Amino acid sequence: MAIHDWSRVPAGVFHDFHLTWIGRMRDHLNDHLLPDRYYALAEPAIGEAIPDVITLEARIEGGDVGGPPVEGVGASGAVRDESTEGAIALAPAPVIVQEIFAEPYPRLARRIAIHDTWEGDAIVSVLELVSRGNKTARAKADQLVGKSLGHLEKRIHLLLVDLHPPTSIVPMGFHASLCDELGQPATPLPPDRQLSAAA
Repeated sequence: MAIHDWSRVPAGVFHDFHLTWIGRMRDHLNDHLLPDRYYALAEPAIGEAIPDVITLEARIEGGDVGGPPVEGVGASGAVRDESTEGAIALAPAPVIVQEIFAEPYPRLARRIAIHDTWEGDAIVSVLELVSRGNKTARAKADQLVGKSLGHLEKRIHLLLVDLHPPTSIVPMGFHASLCDELGQPATPLPPDRQLSAAA
């Protein structure tokens, strides 16, 4: 399958292709390829934690932390919004604000998860499409490798499709990073074929 050189176009063009391709692959899997007991869903997140409690500093007018109780704050220092199930814990600590310039498009990889209706809708396979941002920051690369290893440990089949050339963060591709973590040798990518689809 011929692949466009996505390094030659703006990130927004790949982002549009990324989302469109996932939708078409999901539809083709569901309409033509998967047996009846399986179905595919486009899932941007599998297993990511969502915090129930966040910690903030109590601020009142004038910028002081001390002073009279803030309305809505109990003796325990917790604010509860009755419209939600979560609570906000308040901690008397200084707030440090840092301006961060994020990339204009999400850095998370997008994935298609295939579920098995005979096994309680359990995920049996994941198709992961790597984003450019997954290869430009160490934390994002490590996160993708960690999640991929987690799928394999749960005996979930994995297909990693990487349409971006290697970077200094991922010099041999994510398949090599996974092989290294699993203690297995990785087949090096040929110099003229630096993109990969590894299962």
